[in-house]
Amino acid sequence: MESKPTRQITIIFISLFLLVSFSVTSEPIQLQDTIRVEGLNLKEYRAGVCQREIQTQHAFFDQDNNQIKLISPRFIIYTPQGKPKSILTCEQSKINLQNNLIDILGNIHLQLDNETEFQTSQLFWQTKEKKFYTDAMVRIRRNNNLIEGKGFEADEAFANIQIREFVAMGTPSKTNDFSTVKNMKRDKK
Repeated sequence: MESKPTRQITIIFISLFLLVSFSVTSEPIQLQDTIRVEGLNLKEYRAGVCQREIQTQHAFFDQDNNQIKLISPRFIIYTPQGKPKSILTCEQSKINLQNNLIDILGNIHLQLDNETEFQTSQLFWQTKEKKFYTDAMVRIRRNNNLIEGKGFEADEAFANIQIREFVAMGTPSKTNDFSTVKNMKRDKK
């Protein structure tokens, strides 16, 4: 059985497609294999308070694979009071509507708060279990400390973070650029 947010996303995409089709042509509507939507902002509410939001420049709904592909998306997770808690940006993501797994790809940057940033190349978001995980290299900057590791798991609130294999610990350079790190202590293999 589909979850309520999944049904809502599907209904929104189909509704937008039908609305655009009716406004462009009076020909009979035939659903295509892929639906493209330009500029999309979806919000999930509970008890009138926004919990999650997805913003994207382009969205493609692939009916055959039952997934949505987002280009340059921005995911926002809110506090129970409705204030933004974390913002995740990336190059693209794929949302599997059957299992609610979001595959996040390319130049991933997650700003958790003013003191905590996270970077990786691929990240999975299991929305039903409200957890993130990856097997890729990760970099986490918290306050003035930098941790590099391989493999990562965290709850959606990022209150419980586990790095499977620590690679290095240190402090970022003055530019706060993750590509240059000073005082790194690397694990010896």
